[in-house]
Amino acid sequence: MGIKLWVTLVMPVLSLLNGWYCLGCWEEERTALLHLKANINFPDGRSLTSWVVNEIGTDCCQWQGVECSNTTKQVIHLNLDFAMDQKLGDWYFNASLFLPFQELRNLSLSGNQLVGWIENEGNGRLFGLTKLEVLHIWGTDWFGDNDILSMLNLKDFTNLKELDLSQNKARSLGTIFGVSSHFVLHHYSF
Repeated sequence: MGIKLWVTLVMPVLSLLNGWYCLGCWEEERTALLHLKANINFPDGRSLTSWVVNEIGTDCCQWQGVECSNTTKQVIHLNLDFAMDQKLGDWYFNASLFLPFQELRNLSLSGNQLVGWIENEGNGRLFGLTKLEVLHIWGTDWFGDNDILSMLNLKDFTNLKELDLSQNKARSLGTIFGVSSHFVLHHYSF
C-alpha cells in the first residue's frame, strides 16, 4: 500500500512540474526564447541555431547565450550580442518578448542593429524585468522617437547596477538618469 500511496501523491506533482519546465528549463521561457529567435531571424535569418524549434523537451538552459538558475532553472542571463544576421537589416525591438523572463538578471542586446521598438508591443518598454542587474545595449542605431530613451524607464529597474549604452546614436542620454532619487548605478558606460 505504501507504493500505491506514493504513486497517487507524487505522480500528479511530477505531472504538474512537467508543465512548468522541460528537462531543465521552464516551458514558458523556452517558448518565449523561440519567439525571440523568430523575431531576431525575421524574415530569413539563420542565427541562434542551438535554439531548437521542433524538439519539445530540449533544455533551453544549454542553448547558446542562455544561462539558468541552478535551483529554479529559470533564465537569469541572456546574451544576444550580435545575434541578428546583419544582412537582414534593422531590428525593431519587441519588448513584450522578454516578459516571461521574470528572474532575468543580465540582458545583453549589443551589436544587433537595433533601431527602435514596435509600437503597441508591451508599450515598447522592458517593464516587468524588475530583477535586472546588468543591461548592455551598446553599438546600436537607435535614434528618433522610438529610440533607446523611450524604451528605458529606469525607475522600473531598481536593481540595475550596470548599464552600457556606449556607441549609440541616441541624441541624449541625460534624461534617463533623472527619473528617481533612489536610483544608484554602480557602473555605466556611454
